[in-house]
Amino acid sequence: MALSRWEELPFTIDTIRKINPKYVLDCGVGFGLIGFITRQYINCMRQQVMPKEWDIIVDGIEIYKEYCIKIENKFVYENIQTILYNKIYFENIMNIDNYIPNRLKELKINKYDLITVYDMIEHLEFNDGINMLNKLKNYGNNILISLPIGDRWDLKGTKNNKYEAHLAKWEVEDIKNCLYQHIKEYVIPGGRKMGLFYYKK
Repeated sequence: MALSRWEELPFTIDTIRKINPKYVLDCGVGFGLIGFITRQYINCMRQQVMPKEWDIIVDGIEIYKEYCIKIENKFVYENIQTILYNKIYFENIMNIDNYIPNRLKELKINKYDLITVYDMIEHLEFNDGINMLNKLKNYGNNILISLPIGDRWDLKGTKNNKYEAHLAKWEVEDIKNCLYQHIKEYVIPGGRKMGLFYYKK
């Protein structure tokens, strides 16, 4: 889905405010939750209400471009993500080495202060997900992960978006083995579980 669970919002907002990042990379933009949180709870809280006043760079990666931009009858319809984010790469995250290093050079930084990966890793094959969890440490000083845990998450792609399919089952130990701290596990309606994890350099 292009969204995340509301149960994780308090921790997410509090952690982003504590990190107080200047540079953010959101992996799996979807409807733009991380961009919205950053703008509302950091920029706007500094009285930086207008986009031209925002002093935080928020970049994103989204494989399904239609969440953000739709072209119909030669007209381009842009959703709110194109305002909230400085730059969105409509790319497969597995090719991250092809574009993020150049972006870091452009920004003149070594790493993002914060990388968020909310409800995205489960859409990768298991080994690809493990490799990505480790690779992201090369690009971020802090990493927040949210994903479904355990069974009962056998979701297929939708008619319009094949990338919605869940390709792997994850357990808490799988993420902890990648040196991520297990923050919280909670049960959502229907008895399925979600997990929150945090990596700090």
